[in-house]
Amino acid sequence: RGQRKRDYPLHHSAHNPWQSALADFNRHFDNLASTLAQGTEYAPVLMIHPIHSAYCKYMSNWDNYDMWINNTIEFLENKFEGIVKDFAANQIPYHFGDEWLMEKYGKVEGKEIVIGNCRYEAVVLPYLYSLDSSTVALLKEFIDNGGMVWLADGKPVYVDGAPEDGRLDFLRSTANKYDILKLRDVVITENGQNVPAIRRTSRITPEGRIIY
Repeated sequence: RGQRKRDYPLHHSAHNPWQSALADFNRHFDNLASTLAQGTEYAPVLMIHPIHSAYCKYMSNWDNYDMWINNTIEFLENKFEGIVKDFAANQIPYHFGDEWLMEKYGKVEGKEIVIGNCRYEAVVLPYLYSLDSSTVALLKEFIDNGGMVWLADGKPVYVDGAPEDGRLDFLRSTANKYDILKLRDVVITENGQNVPAIRRTSRITPEGRIIY
């Protein structure tokens, strides 16, 4: 009786009213997972993740709430959420770039940035306060090679959390949003118009392209 009727660990048994539908439910997601595991994901755009910029601004001083609320990462978070939603609504295939992983696995090959098994034709910088020096070196080589870089919301002013002091003078947009949109492999439309509610992903396989 009471709360204990509903508050219990998850279980699968005939006591669940939806148990008879579980086989169909599992079969659907088994097939979907098997399909999406095929081939290689198409994601030619790398978006630098702003978590290191968040480190520059985060404050844990709850004793002074007014100071805390006015100096948190809320502004950065709202900017980041905006560009993420915009990319999703425009069906732009991309990955987030973690600067530590980029330092460990990243390199430039021609006009592409390679990180592990993934290759990117364009790099997007959302609103950022700071870049790691390793990312700066990677971007400079990428731009020197003619790579596509889009500064979506201005240029960072810090490197490794310290004033950039001219170290980012080279950093500029060599592409714009239109160039990024052209990297989409397919766009699902309705009456010739983009459908912002649609989220999609692609897989490239030897047999053809999978669009989900």
